Amino acid sequence: MDRESFLHVLQIARLRLTEEEIEEFLKQFEEIFSLMERVKTIEFSESDEEVVENPLREDRAEKPGEDVTSVFPVKKDRYLEVPKNL
Repeated sequence: MDRESFLHVLQIARLRLTEEEIEEFLKQFEEIFSLMERVKTIEFSESDEEVVENPLREDRAEKPGEDVTSVFPVKKDRYLEVPKNL
C-alpha cells in the first residue's frame, strides 16, 4: 500500500496518526502484502485436498428421561410457578 492510499484511508476513517505511527503502519502493511504475495505462489495438487467429515452426531428425537416438571416446587393446574427474576 502506498503512502497516498494509506493517508486516504485514514481520512475516510477519520483517524489521526503521528508521522511515526504512519511509518510503522506502512512497514507492517508492506510485510503483510509481501506475505500475501508469497501465499499466492503456493501450488496445490488434488492429492493435497483434505476430506472433511461431519464430526457432529446424527440428529434424532429422544424422550426425556425424567419428568422435567418435578424440579418446580409450586404447581397449579397445568402451570408452573417460578421465582421472579427482577
